[in-house]
Amino acid sequence: MIIKSILILLFFVEPHWSFSNSAFYPDNDSVKIVLSMTNHHIEKDADLFLYFSITSNQRQILIIPKRNNMAYIDKGSGFYLIQCQKKIASKYIDLSGNSHIDNLPLIDFDTLHMNDTRKFGMPMHLLYNYTKGQYRIRILATLSSLNKNHDRYSDWLYFDCIRDIHLHS
Repeated sequence: MIIKSILILLFFVEPHWSFSNSAFYPDNDSVKIVLSMTNHHIEKDADLFLYFSITSNQRQILIIPKRNNMAYIDKGSGFYLIQCQKKIASKYIDLSGNSHIDNLPLIDFDTLHMNDTRKFGMPMHLLYNYTKGQYRIRILATLSSLNKNHDRYSDWLYFDCIRDIHLHS
């Protein structure tokens, strides 16, 4: 009688335990990079400010730098690599960086747990020469440099420069 009761109890408990266990661990582990700007119609250098966030939706802890540790995608090394393009005719062409981004050695690290987000901001007006036209920008997070993850791109963020942006010295 006791064994029969245990088997019946296991029959009802096990499916419920499996379901609740899967609710805590999503099937699609991922890391998401999201870019945003306050204004997508750029009129002055102060409008060229990029916000980005990194969110972890995975079970394992993700290691990232405490600061935004940026570099250009085609040169230098950083955890977050920037790629900016300008629309010329009907296609987007990569821009060359206008300045040097100094990266401090990665000394301070942060960790992202499941459903954690870190947000950073970065002024972009010194990074490229912006003339009137359409642009897009994205960031590549080099997750593989500190984790056992594949690197991840953000989606493209599109913006328009309504006039040329002149650098103030």
